[in-house]
Order: sequence, then structure tokens, then C-alpha cells
Amino acid sequence: MDKMKQFKPAPRVSTDTRLREATAGYPPELSRGIRRSKLPENQVHERNSYRIARPPEADGLMRRRIKKLSIIILVFTFAASCSLNPFGGVSSAGGMLKSSDSGDSWELKSRLEDGSALGSLGVARTRLDPSDKNRLYLASFTKGVYQSSNAGDNWKNVLTGSRIYDLQINPTNGQEVYAGGTTGNAAKLFKTQDGGATWTVSFSQSSASAFVSAVALVPGDSKAVVISLSTGEILRSVNSGTSWDLLKPVSGRVLKIFASGINSNVYFALSRREGLYRSTDAGASWTKLSLPGATGQFLGGSQTFEDFTLADSESVIYLVGSAGVFRSRNLGNNWEK
Repeated sequence: MDKMKQFKPAPRVSTDTRLREATAGYPPELSRGIRRSKLPENQVHERNSYRIARPPEADGLMRRRIKKLSIIILVFTFAASCSLNPFGGVSSAGGMLKSSDSGDSWELKSRLEDGSALGSLGVARTRLDPSDKNRLYLASFTKGVYQSSNAGDNWKNVLTGSRIYDLQINPTNGQEVYAGGTTGNAAKLFKTQDGGATWTVSFSQSSASAFVSAVALVPGDSKAVVISLSTGEILRSVNSGTSWDLLKPVSGRVLKIFASGINSNVYFALSRREGLYRSTDAGASWTKLSLPGATGQFLGGSQTFEDFTLADSESVIYLVGSAGVFRSRNLGNNWEK
């Protein structure tokens, strides 16, 4: 009885405070799925009758995010002038920022093999080898392709004499890389099967101004490659670049092509000035996607567009442009800003 008198209940803390403490460190999309539920009265619990119930996908998503963050986080600033940058925009001197502790601290990594700085390059694209967390490739529209085998600490030039605007790494074979751009007066797609030691030309088209502006690999088909030219032409190869078929073109310079991993007939193509196009027949035809709430008004006009990505099993599209960020929850049929 004396022991019971000495017992002091824990200070009262609001439910919201308990939940905030319990969910600290969770990304917003997971913390939104947290719910409260009463425990049996005879069960002791340090959060005083509440437990945290995570959505089923929480553990998998957290593990994937932690793995990605613990490997490497990359941020690029560029040192190319507007006249050299084919995609427009103003650039400033810099290099690569690398974090190995989920963004708590950052290091500038900009050492090239010739002693110059990474910020001196005109960088169009970077890719991380999915089969080797330490290997990265960089597409430069001034000096070709660079490779790092130590997570960005040092870089070496593995393809010279060309301007490269995009590249893709085979997700099932990190030694196979496609790099698109131009050499002299020809639009070209280069391919390496030994991690950049040697390169062959998979596509070439004589042109004084056109270049290969975007490259995409078709998920689930290691031999299917889709490329676009800066003129809006789109081509596909089903034999790793040995031969090519011309698909329906789109208007304007294409910055990015995406091939769906869920439906092999669905492609997306982003034009810098015309906006986002969608194909549901593997490029045989294209639909120009319209603005939210504006019948007949297309995602284009006076706007320019920089990038897009698909999330949540390809059910959500995020589109970045000069007018802001747009989101579609139904593959581009409707949008919200």
C-alpha cells in the first residue's frame, strides 16, 4: 500500500505531442498514414495508451530511402555560359556536392584527372550505375563523357571529341552505357560495353545543327533503346542499336524521354517549349497534354519546361516549368499546380 502511495503518474502530454515524437524522422507521406489506437487498460506503454501503426509500405520505403541517402547525394552547379548551354538557363561556377551522412554535411568534389575543376565542364546529365554505387557517369556538352569509380572523388574523361547531352546505363549490366550527342556535323549515339574503355557508334545522322538530345532504355527489354533528336524526331531500336525505326515526331527540342516499366506501350517525351507529350502506342502517335482546368490550352505557349518524373508506381507525374511545378494523378489527363 505504501508503494502505491509513492507512485507518481507521468506528466500529462498532449496526443499531438506524442505523435510528433513518435513519428520524428519519418517522411511526410508516411507520417500522414499514422493512426492512433487505444491499448488495453492493463497494458503498460511509455506513450500512455497510444501506439504507432505504420502503413504496410513504410518499412520498405524507409529502407530504400535510407539506402539511397547513405550511399550518395549529388548536387551539381554548372560553369557553362548561356551560349554553350543548349537547354538554356544561366549557370555559375561550381562542381559536385557529395553527402555521405544523409545531407547533414557536404563536400565539394570537383577534381578532374587533368587537374582542372569539374565546374569548368558544361554538364547536361549525370547517372549513377545501379549495379555499382561508386560508379557515376557525367554527360558534358563541351567535353564528352566523364566517369568516376570512387563515388565522385575523382573523374576521368572516357569519351572525347564529342558533345554529349544525355546518357543511360543498362540497369542489368552496368558496363553497357549509351551516350547521345553530336560530333562535327552529325548527330550520334555512342555505346560502350566495357564501362567506357571503348566506344562504338550505334546511330549517326548527318546534320549541321541536330544532335541526339535524349536517350531512354525500355524497362524489361534490355535491347530496346529510344532516342530523340533536337529537331523532335524520335527513333527506336529493338536490337541494341544495330538498326532503327523512325517513330512519330513531336514539336520542338526534346529534353527527356521516359518509357514505362508498367506498360511497354506508354512513352512520355518532354519538349522544352511545347511541354509534355504522351504516347500509348509505343511512339506511333503522341498526345500533347493540356493545362489543368483550361480546355484546349496546352502545356506550352510562353512557358519553358525543364524536367518531369513519375512516382507512386507511375500513377503521378510531376512536371517542372518556368510557371511552376505541376502534378497529375492520372497520367496527364488532369493537372494541378
